[in-house]
Amino acid sequence: MTAAQTILSGTSIVEVWHALGGGEIRHGRGQAFWRGGDGWSASIDDNRGLWFDHRDCVGGGILDLIQHVRGGTRVEALQWLGTLAGVRLDHLPERDRNAMGVAWRTNREAFYFARAAAEMAVSALESLPTEDPERAVYTTLLANLRTSSLAEYLEWRDRQPEMTAALVYAGRQHERRLQIGLANYVSTQEPGDAER
Repeated sequence: MTAAQTILSGTSIVEVWHALGGGEIRHGRGQAFWRGGDGWSASIDDNRGLWFDHRDCVGGGILDLIQHVRGGTRVEALQWLGTLAGVRLDHLPERDRNAMGVAWRTNREAFYFARAAAEMAVSALESLPTEDPERAVYTTLLANLRTSSLAEYLEWRDRQPEMTAALVYAGRQHERRLQIGLANYVSTQEPGDAER
């Protein structure tokens, strides 16, 4: 594990939130202090290390939060985080920078995948009859997304790369119609095809 990965895996997004100047978090919600927000429009998920500003539709992981509040590059965000953790990262080796970039892209894609896959699952559950056995697939998908969206994303990426890429795209574009269209497509497949 690289120094960057060690620091990221051992850091709580709530800890970073407070270190950046964020206030109280209630039921997973905080005020978007970086823009003077006085409502509870920012979601903070400490289990997954994610945040999302519902007003501006931006979010991501720990480094995304640091960059959003402080500005600067990914490396500067990691160096700031290293200082917070008591580890100097003034000169990151090239392999650490590359590993950090890959991890950042993977986490970002997992975030968009989870957004679209949840919308797809909810839409499918609303349209399927209660006795349809295919409902179990979508119920399991929602449960897995809540537990670990990254693990679910990686599993889908390995088994259904095209569908995963479509979900990442739909999540990135925040296209609800596309997400629902994907749900309709998956629900018309032969039984078992929708199962990852």
